[in-house]
Amino acid sequence: MSRILGVGALAFVTTLILLSMEHVVIVSSVGASIFIALTMPTSETARNRSLIGGHLIGLVTGAICSTLPGFIYVNSLVGCALAVGLSTMGMMATNTIHPPAAGTALDVALEGDSLNVVSAILTSVTLLALVHKLIGRRLR
Repeated sequence: MSRILGVGALAFVTTLILLSMEHVVIVSSVGASIFIALTMPTSETARNRSLIGGHLIGLVTGAICSTLPGFIYVNSLVGCALAVGLSTMGMMATNTIHPPAAGTALDVALEGDSLNVVSAILTSVTLLALVHKLIGRRLR
């Protein structure tokens, strides 16, 4: 049990180091991913394909929606709704459903993408997928 907590803390701290608190939605979506991967390891949403694919789709759809022309308040609401909706549709179409990844799309649509955001998500999700692969069977 202490190993599981240590791994979860490591992934979470990695995300916090790479991001500032202005990206609190991403921090919470990674936290939710950690919870799903470690407490429901046999769930379809905890598969590494869903974990990595879902967050990649969230990053891409959020980045696209953040670049909508005239991204003012009304458009930001539309952009955020589009980001979450399109990421959900993309995850369903590719069979990579991972609900916390919609939070990634939301944050990227709100704050825009940056190297810190992309590296934080990819590092945290890859680390979590590796841990899930190594100890996932023992968590059942």
